[in-house]
Amino acid sequence: MSVSGINFICAGRDELEIPRKIAEQGGFLFPDLHSNSQEMARLALAIKLNNQNSICTLPFCLTVEAEALGARVNLGNASSGPRISSYSYESIGELKDLKMMDFNSGRIKSVLDAVEMLTRSREFVALNVSGPFTVITSLVDPMVLYKAINKNREAVDDILRIIEENLLRYILEAIKNGANIISYGDAVGTADIVGPKMYKDIAGKASLNLLKRLQTSDELDGCIVHICGKTSVSLEKHGFARSYPIQVSSNQTYGRAIAELLNKSDGSRFIGHNCMKRTVNKLKDDTVWGIKF
Repeated sequence: MSVSGINFICAGRDELEIPRKIAEQGGFLFPDLHSNSQEMARLALAIKLNNQNSICTLPFCLTVEAEALGARVNLGNASSGPRISSYSYESIGELKDLKMMDFNSGRIKSVLDAVEMLTRSREFVALNVSGPFTVITSLVDPMVLYKAINKNREAVDDILRIIEENLLRYILEAIKNGANIISYGDAVGTADIVGPKMYKDIAGKASLNLLKRLQTSDELDGCIVHICGKTSVSLEKHGFARSYPIQVSSNQTYGRAIAELLNKSDGSRFIGHNCMKRTVNKLKDDTVWGIKF
């Protein structure tokens, strides 16, 4: 099926929201649950059971990667989750000294520990991962970034490569800790947000670089990379990827279909044109969309 025939409608990122009823019944405390690995794992399991899902998903925000690179994050409360409180860098020049993520400290360690805890409990675990453009716009004001793209494109490309390297390391570390699914999306780096030219020249290319590097990694065996439908459709529309149908067993949820692919040694490792929020829904047409780059 061509991209024009794929009717993907974004369902938003409600899967990151924590139902108040679950938080209250489980005695979860805000904002501690965003940094405590045991509580993180316990909450992911509680949400899975409440939704009758087959997959535990974490973390519950889009700020972990940026925070590990120096972003200032307000962890929020029961009404609103973690968000960028202010930009840590005032110029693109300051970003050139970005350091490698430290997986032995901070919230990123807690997330990785929670992945390992759930894996030991024999759960299917999906890790939410933000793409390079989402991360860079969490570190520096987007207006500063867009000006730099026009005046100092080479510096922006260099910084995006550093971010790509860090995200690759993070994904591989999560897989090592037992993550079965990498739920990848570049929320603010899609073509409908940045425009077709910037997408093709910068934002889309950054996602493509990361995904292609991940594709060649031996550690990917036994893991599925689920690309957010908005991201995968943008990639295909601009010639960075193509999709193909994969037939799966009938009368099952999208989540169960992903688990089926995990159990196939020769199955596709990259899928998209759908949403992890829909893993509890019955799959239409018994079809999952594979993605090739």
